[in-house]
This record gives sequence, structure tokens and C-alpha cells, in this order.
Amino acid sequence: SRSVMRSDLSDRILKRCPTIFRGAKDERHKNIMSYGFECGSGWFEMLLLLSESIEKIASTMKAEGVDDDKLPLVCQVKEKLGGLRYYIEHGNYEINAMIEEAQQKSFGICDVCGAAGQLRVIEGIYMTRCHEHTRSRAW
Repeated sequence: SRSVMRSDLSDRILKRCPTIFRGAKDERHKNIMSYGFECGSGWFEMLLLLSESIEKIASTMKAEGVDDDKLPLVCQVKEKLGGLRYYIEHGNYEINAMIEEAQQKSFGICDVCGAAGQLRVIEGIYMTRCHEHTRSRAW
């Protein structure tokens, strides 16, 4: 079963970053983000920081007159093989570097609770978990 972030947490990210997550709500740009964040709530802090950094860049671009259709647009955020995947359109070098860094960081954060974790393979399923959430088989 796929993890989905708690809606109160995902709503906080969407509210703080309306430009880059316009695909979650806006009919004209609607994309897979309308299904939410397909990862555990443990990655909330990391995703909020990453998204706010990208939103800041998008806001600057918007202020400089960049057309809405050319602004960064997050297409999908999910967990795959125990790590974060954060897909974006109209990214740039700076944004892509930030995403890359977060994706690497995700392999050290339990996707259930946000504590320090490590990549584990249990019954063929890849997950990044702390000791506690590996033991309790919370997946």
C-alpha cells in the first residue's frame, strides 16, 4: 500500500507554496499533485523547506514578469525505492540542485516519523525507516 501524507500537513505545504503547487488545485494546470503527496508524513519538514525555497524562486520570477505557464510547476511528489522523488517542470539549475540534495537527504529520514532513519529492504520492499518503525512493521 502506498503511503500518503496526512492531509493537514500536505495542506500546509500547498498553502505556503501556491505558485509551484498550482497543479493541485487550479483547473488550468491540474496534474497528478491533485492526488496529494504520495509519501509518508515523516518527510513533511524536509518537503516544506524544499518547497518554500522553490516557491521563493518562483515568486521572484513572477515579479520579474515571467509568464505563469513558464513558472516552476511541481508535477508529482512520491516515495520510490525508499527515496524521495520530486518531479518539476520549468526547473532550473538552482532548483534541480535543491531537489537533488533533498532526494539524497530523504535516505536518512524515517518517512513515518521524521526521525533519523536508514534505507532498509524488507520482504523486497525498499523503505527508509528508523529502528522503531522498522520493528513495528508500520507499512
